[in-house]
Amino acid sequence: ANDSVATYLLFEKWLPVLPKHYFDIDMPLLPVLMKMEDRGVLIDENYLNEFAKELDVALAKFDLPINVHAPQDIQSYIYGTLEIEPTVFTDTGAPSTDADTLEEVYEKTKDDLVQQILDYKRLYKDKGTYVDNYVKGRDDTGRIHPEFKQTSTTTSRLSCARPNLQNVFKRDDRVKLRSLFVAAPGKSIVRMDYNQLDYRALAAITGDPILIAALNANKKIHQVTADELGISYDNAKTINFAVLFGAEAWKVSQTLHITINDARDFLKRYFERFPNIKKYREQMTEIAKRDKRVVIPMTGRTRRIDAMYSSQWKIQQEGIKEAINLPVQGLEAEIVKTAMIDLDQKHNAPMLLQIHDELLFEVEEKQAVEYAHWLKEFVPTIVEFGGMKFPVEVGVGKNWFESMQNEVKE
Repeated sequence: ANDSVATYLLFEKWLPVLPKHYFDIDMPLLPVLMKMEDRGVLIDENYLNEFAKELDVALAKFDLPINVHAPQDIQSYIYGTLEIEPTVFTDTGAPSTDADTLEEVYEKTKDDLVQQILDYKRLYKDKGTYVDNYVKGRDDTGRIHPEFKQTSTTTSRLSCARPNLQNVFKRDDRVKLRSLFVAAPGKSIVRMDYNQLDYRALAAITGDPILIAALNANKKIHQVTADELGISYDNAKTINFAVLFGAEAWKVSQTLHITINDARDFLKRYFERFPNIKKYREQMTEIAKRDKRVVIPMTGRTRRIDAMYSSQWKIQQEGIKEAINLPVQGLEAEIVKTAMIDLDQKHNAPMLLQIHDELLFEVEEKQAVEYAHWLKEFVPTIVEFGGMKFPVEVGVGKNWFESMQNEVKE
């Protein structure tokens, strides 16, 4: 009873100062998420069993001379036997043995055992993530009911837990993991995915004319960058991601395997072609240093940049990168949330899952294609911001993977 009283008193205290997005986004989204959790998503039991057998067979083939579940054994091999100089450390100060570190070690050494350790860890993680969790989580009807959380990320993106279905690989050469998620008999999965949402959000925030014109003409932004700078598509993709996440010259040089001076020249050319992006980065750097917080456009959601309270230069640089990236990712999240609220409240949309820029629906099989066409036409009208529309791609299939392959055209 005291808990209830305390909660009510806190409500009275905070109600006058609650921000507008609390009433426009956060609270209206709650019933949407509750419906999705209650609805759940159906798992193909046969596919899951076959996948489990494949993983067990693959794991049984390994005959490793060290215990890969013991970080000390891996440390001894990497930093002792191979004599690798440690550059990344855990919170306890021990040399790291995480997947990224092992990938870097393999790139340097091409050591066969390091590759086997990576392969084993990947398969073992798959078993825990995609088999054990799903088997435990299924109800009597074969559905799993993940939890969707609004307050677990700094960007305001939704997160998913118990189990986390937002970490299912998009494309996987080993197994088509998204085939695990199927429609009920007589129904189809309709998948909706925002088209280049991250770059459309960046264009809306920065007002960069080249970005806006290219995206409104439905051009691939990586190809536009390649054409503007006279570089390969792959390098354009790398530089776009680097700029999007606030990377500086040293990071670009590492990623593209070029010198610092070449990377500086690369960025200089990039910002000459996209001047508003450079201006935006400079503005967000100034705001981060001055205010130690940023505002997400469209809804006004505020985010504190804790790294800017540190006296260490390196940590502050991470804070600046966060300040550059937060408004973009935050705007993406608010666009998706706004669409979810509109689709649920006005159209009773049968949503199953939200995965960053994707939404999954379970629709009567006979109506699925027509429903997909309607989503493609209607969803871009829900939100327009900063001179940008936000179009979507849609697909239909018996399972999640199939809906990715069968895109519905105009």
